[in-house]
Amino acid sequence: MRCLGLILLGLLACLLILLAVGGLLLHTEALWNWSGRQLVAFAQDRLYPTLTVKEVRGHPFLGITFEGITLTAPEGEVLTARRVELRFSLWSLVRLEPVIGRLAIYQPQVHCWRGPDGSLNLAHLLKKRPPPPFHSIDLRDIIIAEGRVTFREGDRIRQCPRFDFRTTILVVHPKRPEQAIFVRRALLTADTDPGRVSIKTRLAYQRQELNLLTLEVYDESGLIALLGGKARLSDEPSGFLSGEFKLSADSLRRLLPTWPKAWNVAGKFSLEGTLKDIKIISGGELNGSSFLLDGHLEKAADWRYELDLKLAALKPDLLASLSAPLAERPQGLSPISVRLQAKGAGFSWPPATLGCRLSASPFTFHQAEIRQLEATLRSEAGEQNLLGLVRGNLGQLEVEARGPLLSRRQGAVKISARNLKPRLLGLAAAPPEALINGAFTGSLALPGRAAWEDLKVAGELKVSGQWDRFTPLDWQCRLAWEKPQLQIAKATVKAKDLAAELAGTVKGENLNFQGHAKLPPKGVLPGPLTLSGQLSASFAVKGSWRAPDIALEAQGQNFSWQDYRIRSARLKAAAQGWPPHAGRLDLQATELRAYSWVLPQLLVTCGGSDRRWQFHFKVSDQSGPKAELRGLADLRRRPGQLTLEHTEARVADISIRNAAPIKVSFLPDLVIEPAVFKVKEGKVTLAGRLHGSQVSGRLDFQGIPAEAIPLPGIPPLKGLLQGQATLSGSPPNPRIQGQLQLGIGRISGFSFNALKTAFAYHDASFTFNGFLSETEGGPRFRWEGKLPLHFSLAPFRWSWGKGDLYVLVKGEKAHLGLLTALSPELEEAEGDLDLSAEWRGTVSQPRLAGHLRWGPGSIRLRHAGIFYRLHPGMVQLQGNMLTIPELVLENQGTARVRGKITLGGLMPQQVEVQAELHEFKTLERSGSEVFATGRATLQGPWPRAFLRGDLSLVRTSFRTAFFQAGKHEDIVLLGDTPPSGAASSEKTKGGPPAFFRHIALDLKLTSTEGAWVKNKRLRIKLAGNLHLRKAAGEEEILAKGLLPVKEGVIELQDREFKVTQGEVHLPGVPGAAVTTRLQAMSQVGDITLILNLHGPVRKPDMELSSVPPLPPADILAYLVFGRPSQALTQQQFRTIGEQAAGILGGITARKLRDYLGKDFPLVGNIYMHGSTETVGVAKPLTKDLTVSFERKTEPLSREDTNQIRMDYQLNRYLKIESQLGRRNSGADVLFNVDF
Repeated sequence: MRCLGLILLGLLACLLILLAVGGLLLHTEALWNWSGRQLVAFAQDRLYPTLTVKEVRGHPFLGITFEGITLTAPEGEVLTARRVELRFSLWSLVRLEPVIGRLAIYQPQVHCWRGPDGSLNLAHLLKKRPPPPFHSIDLRDIIIAEGRVTFREGDRIRQCPRFDFRTTILVVHPKRPEQAIFVRRALLTADTDPGRVSIKTRLAYQRQELNLLTLEVYDESGLIALLGGKARLSDEPSGFLSGEFKLSADSLRRLLPTWPKAWNVAGKFSLEGTLKDIKIISGGELNGSSFLLDGHLEKAADWRYELDLKLAALKPDLLASLSAPLAERPQGLSPISVRLQAKGAGFSWPPATLGCRLSASPFTFHQAEIRQLEATLRSEAGEQNLLGLVRGNLGQLEVEARGPLLSRRQGAVKISARNLKPRLLGLAAAPPEALINGAFTGSLALPGRAAWEDLKVAGELKVSGQWDRFTPLDWQCRLAWEKPQLQIAKATVKAKDLAAELAGTVKGENLNFQGHAKLPPKGVLPGPLTLSGQLSASFAVKGSWRAPDIALEAQGQNFSWQDYRIRSARLKAAAQGWPPHAGRLDLQATELRAYSWVLPQLLVTCGGSDRRWQFHFKVSDQSGPKAELRGLADLRRRPGQLTLEHTEARVADISIRNAAPIKVSFLPDLVIEPAVFKVKEGKVTLAGRLHGSQVSGRLDFQGIPAEAIPLPGIPPLKGLLQGQATLSGSPPNPRIQGQLQLGIGRISGFSFNALKTAFAYHDASFTFNGFLSETEGGPRFRWEGKLPLHFSLAPFRWSWGKGDLYVLVKGEKAHLGLLTALSPELEEAEGDLDLSAEWRGTVSQPRLAGHLRWGPGSIRLRHAGIFYRLHPGMVQLQGNMLTIPELVLENQGTARVRGKITLGGLMPQQVEVQAELHEFKTLERSGSEVFATGRATLQGPWPRAFLRGDLSLVRTSFRTAFFQAGKHEDIVLLGDTPPSGAASSEKTKGGPPAFFRHIALDLKLTSTEGAWVKNKRLRIKLAGNLHLRKAAGEEEILAKGLLPVKEGVIELQDREFKVTQGEVHLPGVPGAAVTTRLQAMSQVGDITLILNLHGPVRKPDMELSSVPPLPPADILAYLVFGRPSQALTQQQFRTIGEQAAGILGGITARKLRDYLGKDFPLVGNIYMHGSTETVGVAKPLTKDLTVSFERKTEPLSREDTNQIRMDYQLNRYLKIESQLGRRNSGADVLFNVDF
């Protein structure tokens, strides 16, 4: 037993020694170095690529370190690493359950590529070997630091961002059917372009089931996604994945730079199915709006997919980030819901089949209500069909495109608009009345990978509709665009009556366009001005669009706008560059009329080169220039120089001209050097300066005739003006001060001794004060006030302010003639006048207080032409009302006027005036007079009030000259132009009051006793009812009625014909002629001559017959000589023969009267004349000038039967004769010698 104990003790000692030796060996670096080399050999045996390690170091506590690791395949390096550290438990290897305490790989570089079979090279690294005999492998800490991966495809190399990876993995029963893998933790961090991204996960795999316990994704802002799910990796893999995500717009923009800035996304999703059948559902919020996604992906013969995306209540701020126009005006957009549905097959591009539909719920954008918005896209067999529709109160817009839109990016397109109202979309430039219909039909192409600016477009564009209530549109053109050229084959534009055509090309910076425009006679140009006339123009633009050559020629005639007229105009212009640096302009216009003034001729010439322009403006008539301006503008350098060498204007008989050249410099500052103008014995001095934000100026005038400053609507002043005005401050807020004074003067029929007024403008306030005295020390008429006014020089504009106003006008024992200055309808006035008026309040709602009181006097009205006795009376001024208790006028009768006028601001707004007439003389002019009895009212808004009345005419007579309307429209007399600035006296006296054009008229006239119409050879008395009507704003008065002739006499050839029956018919229709039917008789012995007149009053047909019936020669013999033709002498018979031949041949006095016009405004009557070869009629135009219309009785073969002859007797010896015919026109000068 003892031996046995010793043996056991020895064995134990040996074991201890062995353990001690083993422990010493384990703590030697040699063992660990040997182990490291064995591990390298072990790895080399199991890898296809060649593994090389530069250095192996072992340490009992630190483990094994491998330096300079390279894994090389025949195609190149697969892996390189700077260092690998490995620490493991030897005892775990003995237990066949190895525990790898640490595996760290520093700066690994992995190179990937695809082999000939398309597989990745990393799939062929390991050789096939039996599974290891381990029960488990515990990888407690795996570290990859600063790793990189590169992918190589041919010559192209793509490098992934640097990453760090750390994980803990437990593998149970490795490489056996029951193998299980547990990833207890894993962290992957990578530096990507959007920023640093981290992924944390825990997962398990066993029995062909992958369980993703958790997967967290972080970026620089924090947690952005949390996922979890399961997957069955069997022959039919299937699985389920769900999660939550919260992505800020900044995070998404780091991944997708085009992602909208304001779109923050948060939500949940779930994904389940197999590799051939996948369903996805997702929902969440998009900045307060919600979304829901439902998708299905299925593989049969090919992949098929369905998608349904709903976005609900998208707010304006979300959509504003998609569109610049919406970003500028997001407040005009209401929330909108959008739905996108897609169904297709195949992931090729373009898809084999695809159907998409985008629709939106009704929404509003500014004033537009979009009731329907949808778009559909269908793709099949490489062809796509795109349809789009927008419909609402703004109209309808449709888009249709067909062709290989996705593959070749080209196809046919049609865009059409119907009743489109652009103003509803918030386009401020579009007027409210804009209504557009149009269509574009053509093709577009964007080949290859070209950008949008390389788009090719060709087609036809048609636009019609209304841009505003003044401008209808009709536009059509054929165009083609292919960078860099735009070609317009033909463009036609019609706007109102204007028609234009345009054709040309734009290639890069060069353009070449030609076109012409035409306006037919009496056509109306588009725009709010309603300018009418006749126009033809042609234009051309060539060269670089930065400096084009421009040519324009235009001519027109009979232009009119409101009270402005231009008889003819011609323009020719050529310019080089833009703004032009060289060129020429010539403008000529004739007969420019406005109100009562006339500019017979206007000439404008301008030409220059190298930015030096000479210009000349000239207004002239037969007497010479009326206004002239000539000078030079030098734009070659800054500041520009303008020199006005000659300026002159004539007003009435007053000439205004510069005493020396006027020099003006401009850009950047404006400086007007002191300029002196001579006006008769007086002078005007002007100077000014604009520097930066400051302006200054001064105007002085001394001894200026007041007639040189005509004021619209006010009779001309007479006297000598003195005064001055100064300007200071800034252009937006100037300061103005000045004063005017006039010595002894006169206005209309009112004379005064002195007039003086001062004015000032500063800080949005205009103040004034002044007085007018009739005689020295006598009654005064004074005024003062303060008005709220905003006035600006740059930009030039003015408007009333919102402050209080104050105006006082006062005069005691003034002269009633002062009122002639206030209204041209009042020509003369005599009597005393007391006036006191005060305005307070605001401009929009002033309060008025005061009175206008007059004593006994007289007045003369322009349209009536007679004096009226004026009874004492007054006008009361209170609040916003002018009340007329009673105004009494008397002239062989009485007129009483009562009423009130309501003011709107400072102008009449509503009138309500009644007049009662009793045998009142309303007219005495041109030998005509009218007495009337009845009532009339003027009521309604001013100035478009309504004049109604029912008047009875008594003791009424008219001279036919009262109804004359001027010269015949076919006759133009040279030199018959009235002086500039003055109207003819007859028109001034006979025309209606100025306000008459604006009012409406409904007046009924009754004459039971009859009204006489008289002239030198006519006296007839008409009776009956007449209805006069006129629309507001119109000038023509429509008269309707049937007036029977009660009695009358017509004188013919010094023989009186008594009217037996007749009537005058006034149709009351615009443009319809007034007609008459009269029968008159004259008894000559036993013969009764009968005269019948019928037809238009201006050109009636006349028939002469007799009872018993006689030949024409006998009728004329009785008419002229009172006996038959057989009883006439030879000379008398010859006269009768000429007149008979004239009547039978159609050459009557009416022929010449039709030619010259019955109202031809010259002396002389038409008479018959004849010779041995001619018969005809003649009319003396002046004392020495006669025009005649003749018919030759025996014309030669080359002579015309009819001719017009004019004879002019220069003196008793010299006479000029001219004749006009188709074949024998000419002139003769005859010298007469009287023996």
